Amino acid sequence: MFNNILFSILIIITLCYVLPTNSRMLVHVLLKDAMGEQAMGNQTSNSNDNSTNTFLKYENSTYGIKILYPSDWNKEEIVGHGNFSNSSLTDVVRFSPPFENNSSEKSSENLDVKVDDVSDIQPVSLAKYTNDTIEDLGKDFKIISLDTNATVGGNNPAFKIVYTGIEQDVNLQAMIVYTLIGNKAYIISYTAEPSRYSSDIQMIQKMINSIELVK
Repeated sequence: MFNNILFSILIIITLCYVLPTNSRMLVHVLLKDAMGEQAMGNQTSNSNDNSTNTFLKYENSTYGIKILYPSDWNKEEIVGHGNFSNSSLTDVVRFSPPFENNSSEKSSENLDVKVDDVSDIQPVSLAKYTNDTIEDLGKDFKIISLDTNATVGGNNPAFKIVYTGIEQDVNLQAMIVYTLIGNKAYIISYTAEPSRYSSDIQMIQKMINSIELVK
C-alpha cells in the first residue's frame, strides 16, 4: 500500500512542473489527500499494534473468582492470610508486569485479588465497609477520589477508592475496587508508581471488567 501511495505522490509532483498554474491548485489538493491517506494508514497500523495484547484466564474455584490477565504478566498465587495467621483477609492471587531490562528486582506495580471474610461483623453494608477502609487508609495515605457507582463481576455494586502515598520509601498511586457478596468482601487493588499507573490504567480496567464472581 505504501509503494502505491508513494508512486501516486511522485506522479502528482511531476504534474506540478508540467501543468499550467491554474491546474496546480488541483494537484496540491490531490497531494494533500494522498498524504492524508498515508497518515491514516499509519494510524490504523499503530492502533492494531496497541491492541495485540493477548490474555489468559485465571480461575480459582475455592473462592469463585475468574479474571483475565495479560499473557506476558507474572501470576503468583499467594493464597494466605495477609500478614497474620488469624487475619480474615485472604490474599488469593497477584499479577505483575514482567521485569524490565532483565532486572531481578520485583516491580512495584501489582494487581492483587483478595477475599475478606466479614461473617464476624455482620450485618455490614458496603457503605460501612467503605468508611472503615477510608479511615484505615487515611492514617498513612491521601484519599484522591471515591466512586460509589462502580461495579465488579457484572452487576455487583462496588465502591472504588483512589489514593496516593509512600510505602517502603516508594511513591505510589493505588486504586481499590471491592464489593460485598454474602459474608465475603471481594477486593481488587492496583498499586504502581504514578507514571506506570497512568500508562497501564486502561489495561488494568480491562482486567477488572473481566472479573467473574461465582456466588
